[in-house]
Amino acid sequence: MTGEKGGKKYLASLLMLAAVVLFSVLTIYQVNANGYVNFFGYSIFRVVTGSMEPEIETGAIVICRHTEIENIEEGNIICYVTDDEQISGAVVTHRVIYIRNDEDGDIYLVARGDANLVSDTTKVTAANLVGRVVWYSKRVNIMTNILSFLSSALGFVSCILLPLVMVCALVMRGSVRSLRKSMAEVQAETAKRKRETTLLEGYKTLTLTDYEDIKIKLERELRQRKTEENPQSAKNAPEETPEYEAEKEYEDNSEI
Repeated sequence: MTGEKGGKKYLASLLMLAAVVLFSVLTIYQVNANGYVNFFGYSIFRVVTGSMEPEIETGAIVICRHTEIENIEEGNIICYVTDDEQISGAVVTHRVIYIRNDEDGDIYLVARGDANLVSDTTKVTAANLVGRVVWYSKRVNIMTNILSFLSSALGFVSCILLPLVMVCALVMRGSVRSLRKSMAEVQAETAKRKRETTLLEGYKTLTLTDYEDIKIKLERELRQRKTEENPQSAKNAPEETPEYEAEKEYEDNSEI
């Protein structure tokens, strides 16, 4: 029963390790492909400038939900990937002020920070739109500091490496326990066999001659007891001479 529980724990640890590895691979892939992480349509970002003050303070955390560009309205706060030369590839959180159509009829958005005087130079299209902001922290507090750390490079690495190290440690711990248990079982079995094959002190291994001597002694004791119980039959019994004993032993061997 204990072995089954240990096996289940070991399997659970392996599954957890596989889940962490899969999560890490997906996260790294998304960061390399998009520059940010998106899980189940949601992404978390940290505001690093004051372009949206006083609505969104510097250091605040925003949660962005993937939204089709057709569902964006003027006045919505959005996140998008900019192609501005100075911050190309960065995610910008600004408000939509205009919705326009290009020459091909495709929708594009014009965004601007609440604290900025001019609109952004990057046209927001379906290709670089991350989504619409659905929540943001009103002020900086402990929670936002924690989320800020997690959204940083160090926090990102910590979220991946620490769980991975912990799960690896659990798996190794289970493996070491199983190995120790197997070694203990082998040692116990070896000791048991050694006890079974070891002769007791003062005893020796009996040979065929020893068994024959014991047999003769037992037969003599049996005849002696019969004689004591029935003296009359003892008178008619042949005398136990050496020749008689040799003949009796020959007959016994012939029967065998």
